[in-house]
Amino acid sequence: MPKAIAGAEGLREAGIDFRPSAPAAAIDRAGQAVTLGDGSRLPYARLLIATGARPRALPIPGADGPNVAMLRSLDDAARIRAALGSGRRLAVIGGGFIGLELAASARRLGTEVTVVEALSRLLSRGVPAEIAEVLEVRHRAEGVAFVFGAGLAAISAEGLVLEVGRLLPADLVVVGIGAVPDTALPRRPGLRSTTASP
Repeated sequence: MPKAIAGAEGLREAGIDFRPSAPAAAIDRAGQAVTLGDGSRLPYARLLIATGARPRALPIPGADGPNVAMLRSLDDAARIRAALGSGRRLAVIGGGFIGLELAASARRLGTEVTVVEALSRLLSRGVPAEIAEVLEVRHRAEGVAFVFGAGLAAISAEGLVLEVGRLLPADLVVVGIGAVPDTALPRRPGLRSTTASP
């Protein structure tokens, strides 16, 4: 199991009362308290709601299959790392920063990697075309293959199926198509929130 950056002892030393696996169920503004999933209440003087983001879902058949992963947590990283290595095949959906970093790491481990990007180039929302081209050239030099502008039809046990009927063989498919703000709690009645897309 990978080691966390800050363990329980480090958090305590920093004065942080960390409650893992304790989701917030409700916020009582009048009583200035947060109710947790187990029914306990945490009083507060000031409350910061930082619920983060959740992965953007991929709406195609097979996207919830056993050979599909997302990289959002330490457990996700451990699972993906265990599936990589010489002779293994990885398909990465999404040519953003996470997808490219994963592709580079997988190639260093000897994994055959194909990155599938729906748009015509990498990092279209993040960097100018000139920088994206440099990164593409570097990744290609390391053995990463790219497919641009391709629609996705399904994910099967054999790999990723494109809309044109082409199969990209893969032992593991990692979906990295962005995230959406997790605003379910702040959007409940009585709360005002300002959110920004990640």
